[in-house]
Amino acid sequence: MSRTYHIFFFEDRKATANEIVACFHAPPKRPDDPEFEVVHYECAADAMRAINGAGGMRAPDLALLDRVQEDYTDAGMDICRLIAKTWPRVPIVFLSDLGKLEERTIGIDAGAINYVPKSVLKEANHREYLRALVARTIRSAEPPPPDGGRYQTGSLVVNRDDFTASWRNERLKLLGTDFEMLDELARPENSTRLRTYKQLHDAARRTANNQVHLEQNVRKRIQIIRGAFSRVDPDFAAAWDENRHGIVTVSGRGYCWMPD
Repeated sequence: MSRTYHIFFFEDRKATANEIVACFHAPPKRPDDPEFEVVHYECAADAMRAINGAGGMRAPDLALLDRVQEDYTDAGMDICRLIAKTWPRVPIVFLSDLGKLEERTIGIDAGAINYVPKSVLKEANHREYLRALVARTIRSAEPPPPDGGRYQTGSLVVNRDDFTASWRNERLKLLGTDFEMLDELARPENSTRLRTYKQLHDAARRTANNQVHLEQNVRKRIQIIRGAFSRVDPDFAAAWDENRHGIVTVSGRGYCWMPD
């Protein structure tokens, strides 16, 4: 099953933005090729508001940034620095007309891990190149798998060897499907990142007749999982309701795990 990668994209020129978005919305050529969901920002101020939490934005898998917005020459740099501070695990790639070595060095110093000149868009196979570059960058940035089947994220300890989970040293009472859904949310490579309704549904090996039924299934299971946390920690409900930690709702798109 192919993965879906979420891209945070800043580019103020509509024609360029449309071309790059089209690159990532092209259907995969092989069954194991990833799919991409792109959130495009034309205005640096909107991009920075999203990073700061407006609209329930959570950490993407990668940020793809232009350098300049009209006369705002440091737009991409400011966004880059804010992402590096807010989402330190998110890899950042610049795609810019400013391709001199000095400009690339400035971008790397700001927190980017790659700097691609926009001249690649003139190449015949630029769509395949960008998709492959972004997918490889994301995979390279993912943390290594945990030792054995056990890992910890904040006060949550998950043991896949015996399908148990504990919160602040208290064992959670979970059914197998609920454990799988919690594991999909909290495992190191997914923690703090949006997990869509479909990703959670597939992880729990549920069946659904349509999208509405699928989302209803997931919401029900999330409610049950949250209840398991609340039974061992009376303050847990207030924490996720205030987006501080726990299983946080992402504006109708799914959920993410936020460690305490």
